Formats: sequence, C-alpha cells, structure tokens
Amino acid sequence: MKGNKSGFSVNLSSGINLVLSAELFLENSFLKGQILSEQKVQHLQDESTKTILSNKILNFISYRHRSRQEIRNKFIVRGYSEKIINSSISKLEELGYIDDNLFAEMFIKSLVKEKKLGRCAVNYKLSPHSLDKNLVSELLDEIYEKYPTKVLLEYHINKFLNVKEKSNKNKSKLYNLLKRKGFIYYEFESVINEIEWR
Repeated sequence: MKGNKSGFSVNLSSGINLVLSAELFLENSFLKGQILSEQKVQHLQDESTKTILSNKILNFISYRHRSRQEIRNKFIVRGYSEKIINSSISKLEELGYIDDNLFAEMFIKSLVKEKKLGRCAVNYKLSPHSLDKNLVSELLDEIYEKYPTKVLLEYHINKFLNVKEKSNKNKSKLYNLLKRKGFIYYEFESVINEIEWR
C-alpha cells in the first residue's frame, strides 16, 4: 500500500487494486496478510470507485463550472453506475465543488453577455442540464433586465450591416440570423422594418 495525491493505493493478493480516500484507509487499519470478507472487498471496491470517480469529476470541473446533469451524462457514458455517480456528485455538492445554481447563473451570463443570445437560444442551450425551471426563469428575467433584448438586437443588426449592404436578399439573411441567435419574430420585426432596404 502507498499514498498518492489520488488517495491510498491498496493491492490485494487476489490482484484487485483499490484507491481509497485517506479517511477510509485510516478507518480500516489494514495489516499485511489481513483476510477480508467478500462483502468487505465489495464495499472497498465501491468506495475505491467513488474515490477515483470523485477525482475525475474534480478534474472535469476544474476547467469551468458544470451542471450536475452534465457531469452525470459524461460519466454514465464512461461506464460508471448511476448510484456511484450520484453518490460522488452529492459528496462534491456538500463540499461546494458542484453547484447548479452557480452553474446556471454563470452559464446564462456567458450566453447573454458574451454571445448576446436571445431567450429562445438560451433556453435551448440550458435544456440538457435539467436545471430548476423557476431558477432559470428568474435568472433570465434578471439578465435581460441588465442586457435588454433591444440592445442585443441592435448589436447583431449593426454588426451585420457593417459588412452587408441593405438589400432585400440580406434582409432575409438578417431575419434568419436573428432567429438562429434565439430572438422571436415580434422582438425584431419593427426594428428591421425601420431600416431602408433596397
């Protein structure tokens, strides 16, 4: 057995290698030659998997905030059981490493402030994360109060018209662009119709 940054490594004579948290390692007071029951080995294997998975999740979330659902989906695809994934996620939530509320706030702010997307596009991008609908609605209201739809539309329209002429063909292209950016027809119809198209 030896310690490393992932936990304590315990090698059993059966060939099974376990990675245990310091807490679990100390709880068990392992001795060389100690005989473990099958139940104990299974319990230790489950705990070992949780320790390894928790380290992988921490690595995955170290680059940016992630939602609980995004983490779950990633590690289900990698073959971990839902039970172990949920247990690892819950532990990391208790420790403050995973927070769906903070994720929602940061993600929505990025989509609106940086990418300047409309409500439809933001809702679409949020849907895979299975976030609380009331929380999302409240956060969207707050962000669009700070970054009004009209201002976002003006940004996209001005950017478009800086490189395109005001032809009827480009008018259609602008309609399509604004729809792709998540805006609804009634939000931009009057603004587009005020432009003198040729």
